[in-house]
Amino acid sequence: MLKPVPQLGKVDGSHDELFMARYERLVGWALRLAQGQRNVAEDLVHDAFIQFTLNRPDLSAIESLDDYLFIMLRNLHISQARRASQTPTIVLAISDYDTARMGLRLVDPTAVAGTR
Repeated sequence: MLKPVPQLGKVDGSHDELFMARYERLVGWALRLAQGQRNVAEDLVHDAFIQFTLNRPDLSAIESLDDYLFIMLRNLHISQARRASQTPTIVLAISDYDTARMGLRLVDPTAVAGTR
């Protein structure tokens, strides 16, 4: 038998149930944060779900669960953006490596042979 979904205003129930009752709303917020990129937004919501259910914050200490979850999403988004900006992807030529052996380990042999 299916469990009833908790009301949005209430904080009764497990962390999982409370989060899932707000899932669509959270995806909507995440879509705005991710500038419409649905896959990025869903990843953000899934990260928030993991953090919320693993940390299991004291629900009685949270004044507004919706505000709490939105701020969690926003903070995760900011954290991901900062990490992405700190680790830029740099493509190096094989001549940039100290030894040919190190460089050749990173080269795809099919690309070198021209079969790609």
